[in-house]
Amino acid sequence: MHAQLLWRAAGTALLSLLLPCSSLAGSDAPRTQDVQSLLDEGDYGRALELAETALEYQPEDVTLLQLAVSAAEGLENYDLGVYYAKVAVDILRESEDAKAAAEKIAELEGQIAELDLIASGTPELVSKFEEFTGKMFDLGKLSASRKLWVNAADCFLNCRGTSLESRARGELDKLYANKKAATALVESGVELPAVPRTPRELRRLAARDADHSDWEECYESKTSNYEIKTNFGYEVFQSIELALEQMNKFYRKVFSEKNPKRIGIRVYATRKEFDWYEGRQRGQTIPQSVGGFFNPRERYVATYNPLTIGRPMSELWSTLFHEASHQFTEEISKDLIPTWLNEGTASYFEGARLLPNRSVTKNDIPEGRLRSLKTVLKSGNPTLQDVVSYHKPGSYPGRYYPVGWGLAYFMHNYENEKCERVYLKPYQDFLKSYRRDVKADAFDHFLHHFVKKAGQPEIKTFEDFEARFREWILELHENYFGPSTKYDTWIEKAQKQRSFGKDEAAQESYRFALRKRPEGVAGLVGLAEILTEAKQKDAAIFYYRKALREAAGLPAEAPIPFLGNTTPKEFEGQVIAKLEKLDRKLATGVVEANQAFTDAALEAAQAYAGGGYPRQALTILNDTIALLGPHRSLTSERRSIGERSGVELRRWRRAPVDPQSPDWSGREEAWQTKNGRIVADTKEGMAALVYRPDVPERYQLEVAFRDTNGENPTCGLIFGINNESPSQLLRVNPRAIMMHEMINPDEVDIEKSVLGAFSKEQYQSFKLRVDVEPGRVKVFVDDKAVKEVELDRTKCRGNIGIFVQGQATIESCRLLY
Repeated sequence: MHAQLLWRAAGTALLSLLLPCSSLAGSDAPRTQDVQSLLDEGDYGRALELAETALEYQPEDVTLLQLAVSAAEGLENYDLGVYYAKVAVDILRESEDAKAAAEKIAELEGQIAELDLIASGTPELVSKFEEFTGKMFDLGKLSASRKLWVNAADCFLNCRGTSLESRARGELDKLYANKKAATALVESGVELPAVPRTPRELRRLAARDADHSDWEECYESKTSNYEIKTNFGYEVFQSIELALEQMNKFYRKVFSEKNPKRIGIRVYATRKEFDWYEGRQRGQTIPQSVGGFFNPRERYVATYNPLTIGRPMSELWSTLFHEASHQFTEEISKDLIPTWLNEGTASYFEGARLLPNRSVTKNDIPEGRLRSLKTVLKSGNPTLQDVVSYHKPGSYPGRYYPVGWGLAYFMHNYENEKCERVYLKPYQDFLKSYRRDVKADAFDHFLHHFVKKAGQPEIKTFEDFEARFREWILELHENYFGPSTKYDTWIEKAQKQRSFGKDEAAQESYRFALRKRPEGVAGLVGLAEILTEAKQKDAAIFYYRKALREAAGLPAEAPIPFLGNTTPKEFEGQVIAKLEKLDRKLATGVVEANQAFTDAALEAAQAYAGGGYPRQALTILNDTIALLGPHRSLTSERRSIGERSGVELRRWRRAPVDPQSPDWSGREEAWQTKNGRIVADTKEGMAALVYRPDVPERYQLEVAFRDTNGENPTCGLIFGINNESPSQLLRVNPRAIMMHEMINPDEVDIEKSVLGAFSKEQYQSFKLRVDVEPGRVKVFVDDKAVKEVELDRTKCRGNIGIFVQGQATIESCRLLY
């Protein structure tokens, strides 16, 4: 196990080299010399316009940034000049040529000092803000010194995008090089974001992966329970090691198995390699419907990168977690067991989620199974009796799978009025019974354990059991897929579970609630209290700190929902007292930083905004919110300055026009470059082109499409490509624009997914844009708003991409962040 690199978690493991800036430029990109010529002529307005266009193609080009600084200075737009100069400094701090970078940084800092009249006129005001910024950074160092690894990582990660980013990055490197700290972070179960990778790291990873891209030269390792082989890339390789070892503990708990034998894991980079090595080379043909399998004779699992056939990255993990569990179901009995017990239990593990920091959630829900199960229950085909009676060699029909999953999940999670999981013991007994020689009919044996022996007074017949199962699943579907207001339902459930002493169950409910509303204070403090009682001090402090941050953004006098009549001010005092009990020194650091830091940031931001430097004002407020949280006074001031100035700190960036560039991942035969444009010709099926570099949680993606041959292809955008949930598809055809999850189109609920109408005339050439923030997505066509859609935060984050079914030209692809 490579503990020193555990922290480099890829949201989708779609990693690659970030190309040198010059290679990103397309044929439309302005040239640096043209910008310089305009500057020499004194045409600062056109020079700035051209420089900013060129920076879309080459956003990290320091020479272009310096030209933009000069143009802004010539226009006496000192605020913009300081902004571009600081961007250049941040880029240079990551440079591999430290000596050359130091000279350039000194030159740029000199320019900043000349252009920043606020800092030179009121130095004490700026230094006061910077002093408190440093205190927040020191809070991370204090946490690390006290082995509060989760809190240390959180503090340093919050420095992303601030003036402290490079220093915090160095501290993160030290923290994750510590094996104990890295392991503690994974085992904490706390959902931390992935550490953003620098261009230098991406280049090293890409070079390393190139040496292992052939299956014969793939990455290999032997962990406690697995022998792993993959040519998918080093990030995926490490994620498999960590995820499966966590899952193995869960398998052993469910199956009451203490000493499982080691099995093999094979993950191929493409479907083509999977078909060759596992199929044709062995004289077999693998059906296209097979996403992976467990080979019991040779004791290994095989699967592949699902993105190569247009499936979401999350499918890799659900397939691995499903197939790896068959090792245990194979051990239950040498004879045939009911298929729902085998495949249903294996499907139960599909719900496990690989979080960005490589922690794995257990007893979770595979969304596709729950969606399909609702459809099955409505149609009545197959019936529950069909499924529990199925007792034949091999697997059962595909439509049986959602019901098998639902049974296993129901057995593990149904609760009576006292929050007791009354079917868990009968399920375990049913499982154990097949370790002996069971002669009974499969349906009769099910009836014996779950109706007669379960001892539920209201359940006298199989029909009673079926009615309970159906009602519970439909309610689960409503609560899980419902709007953010379902946060209330999950919180009420968690509080009830706590009142009956079911803290483990309550913890799960609080986490479901926070998926609906990540800023929910009651959910955060509820988790903190449970973790405190469980003596998980580090994680408890993390959630208390997060609750404090979010409470500071609520209306000052209004009671916080689900916390009685407690106002944010009263809540702050209560939480600080709890933090002091857990770690007095850290609590003192939090208290010292909070209000004083807020006051210093507001004073500095207001001085900059009043002096004609709105970008610097917004930068200060953004930095403070990143470090401190969404305090109501900070967010209000940011909104006010933003509306008055119309300033946008985010920058447009063009994706490379070469689909074969390492920044893209897709089927080579489907994507080409023609006349400086990306051209798609999928011939059959859908082809996805995925953009590998990370994007933040808040961004815009804009793609201009043209119908190449007038054949009306289906095309659109993919976003939210992550390990946790299915990706989101924004799909356009000549009749409608739709948004749904990246699943089989036959499973799409068209009625709910249609966002608006489309016309054939409009379809010949159009621009599609999504504006993504945690919790919501806005959709635009040709810069006109179509619809705003509420979406769980986990479904918003991740990588992005383009897809086409047919022939189309990508006129442009750019990102704002």
